[in-house]
Amino acid sequence: MRAFIIGFCLFAAGTPVQADYVSPWSFGGTVGYDVPAGGSVVTSANSSSIVLSTLNPSFAGTGVIRLRGIGYRDAYDPARRATFEVRYAVSEYTELFGAFSYSQANGKALGVGCIVVAAACTDTIRGQFSDSRQMGLEVGYRQWLDLALFGQTVMPYLSVRGGVLKSDAIHAFLRTPTGALGRWRLYDDAYSYVLGADVGATIGVFPNAEIGAEVGIRYQTALKEIDTDFGALGLSEINSESERFSIPVSVRLNAVF
Repeated sequence: MRAFIIGFCLFAAGTPVQADYVSPWSFGGTVGYDVPAGGSVVTSANSSSIVLSTLNPSFAGTGVIRLRGIGYRDAYDPARRATFEVRYAVSEYTELFGAFSYSQANGKALGVGCIVVAAACTDTIRGQFSDSRQMGLEVGYRQWLDLALFGQTVMPYLSVRGGVLKSDAIHAFLRTPTGALGRWRLYDDAYSYVLGADVGATIGVFPNAEIGAEVGIRYQTALKEIDTDFGALGLSEINSESERFSIPVSVRLNAVF
């Protein structure tokens, strides 16, 4: 990400804008983090009573799998996120933009529940979640505020956006201290919709470039469920609440070429 910012700044600095021409077209990019704020990867649930040896030959007797609710904040680190924008100025203070985004979040290993035998938790279940990767296309509207700060060097703005995200499949590998429960596929590769809004400000650093910071909020619709690996256990609803909210925090660079 640091190399992206430095390279973009150097490129912008080397392409000055002619004084007698101002193009309505420009470009922008952001790098930062997408912080989970709401939504569940797994919801709390109890399985039906099962013969434990069907899960792993080393298990004996009958019991129930008890899972606790796991949110995106529990299962994933904040996602590293980058975007590239093509911008078109409608007026002095308004613009339309199209953006491509890419994000990746590392999955965590954590306790997700236990096996209950005779009303007591006998084996803790730990899950390792796979990494989450997403690519997206968005369109949006940005309103620059007619409120220049510090001698018109700092310019605040508001923006709204919407688009489509392509999410990679998500799975979790579950195990207990005495044996593995295997890989449970939770979500398939799928497309979902995203809506969001941002607030930020930029400051001019070159005649044709500016840098700034922004913070926003995003809502993403549900992922595509897979119940094959655990539906027969009476756990088909554990992946039914995958809509999510997140808070992107980014550094922005805008440039005219």
